[in-house]
Amino acid sequence: MIGLVTALALALAQADVPAPPAAEPLPVEGRDWVRRPSARDAAMVYPRGHKREQDAGAALVECKVEAAGTLANCQVLAEQPEGQGFGDMALKLVPKFRLKKQLKDGRPTEGGSVRIPMGFRRF
Repeated sequence: MIGLVTALALALAQADVPAPPAAEPLPVEGRDWVRRPSARDAAMVYPRGHKREQDAGAALVECKVEAAGTLANCQVLAEQPEGQGFGDMALKLVPKFRLKKQLKDGRPTEGGSVRIPMGFRRF
């Protein structure tokens, strides 16, 4: 039923959220992920009866990478539109992400940081 009520697109590399200047995060590409949230996962964090003015939004989160490729100490760097809960939705999806232990160029991911842009919209 979730798919019928609310379907979301999770645009992991396409969200239009400006990033504040900071230290260079790891250059993570699509194939560096072992696991990413599915549309069903995103639908589970999208509030039922979301009646806010915006049915679409985006958030940018930054996390530290742990030894197993899991993410920790995440924070919302930006969300659009502000105050509509898209940053909170993005944080709820963080446990569904897992990185490989090494990037394509051989650098370890442990101890690095990663920025994840996420876009949400209702179908």
